[in-house]
Amino acid sequence: MSLFDMSSVFRRLITVIKFETDRLYCFAGRLRAMKPEDANARRIDFGPLFNLKCLHELMDGEGFDERQIRLANPDVLKDIHREGWSDGDVRQIIAVLVAKDYKKSEWARIDRGRRWVACDVYHTYYDALRRRRDVRAVPVYLKFSVDMGGSSDHPDRVLSLLNLRSLG
Repeated sequence: MSLFDMSSVFRRLITVIKFETDRLYCFAGRLRAMKPEDANARRIDFGPLFNLKCLHELMDGEGFDERQIRLANPDVLKDIHREGWSDGDVRQIIAVLVAKDYKKSEWARIDRGRRWVACDVYHTYYDALRRRRDVRAVPVYLKFSVDMGGSSDHPDRVLSLLNLRSLG
């Protein structure tokens, strides 16, 4: 199944990414103590929340494929289609992120507004023809979270993509 199949947007669980929580979450303890009260409290004053190096290692590992990236809302799918990006482009955009691309961390709603997740926001540059980072290429805005998935008996993690669009 393609990442872009409409059914995948609303499916609660795609294939999961298993990892060591302490390696991926930079501020796990502080995040557990926080919850956004309202839209005015969306900003998280510390970050990045996720260890980018660890995330890249997970994505480069055996068994990872694009279906492990969950589209958290229908707008993400629309933006990806509008840009003409493929499943591989989405994965590659995440793979080319570097630490200096980090902009901020914030809370965002997913699952049609029923849940809040902590997200990191990045701005990067992506050349879709060469499938690589290039500062002369299209600027890209990316917001993602690594969120709980699976069942209560077997909790796992999924990478939720909340926003991915061209800034150009």
